[in-house]
Amino acid sequence: MLADPRSLSDAEFDALCYEMFDVRDAIQAQPARTNDGLAVKARIAARYLQAPDDWDLALERITLSLVADILRLNEKSRPEGAAAVLRGHAAPGRS
Repeated sequence: MLADPRSLSDAEFDALCYEMFDVRDAIQAQPARTNDGLAVKARIAARYLQAPDDWDLALERITLSLVADILRLNEKSRPEGAAAVLRGHAAPGRS
């Protein structure tokens, strides 16, 4: 059940927000190892995309974490690996 922000004092609401930020930061710092893990990060990014002006830095950080995880997980299935993409180089034979 979600808390109704109108039923909380400012201090209670702020405390709840800080707890949410701690959870978000922990998820962001933990590399995703499965599609479910990627989906969690994608849902966070999607939420921030609904109001990008309010979440510039948070959106940037979770998006970079999500992209890095996708590339890392994909590296195992691609001979050229994600390292070349992260360095800004195209894989051989691709533009």
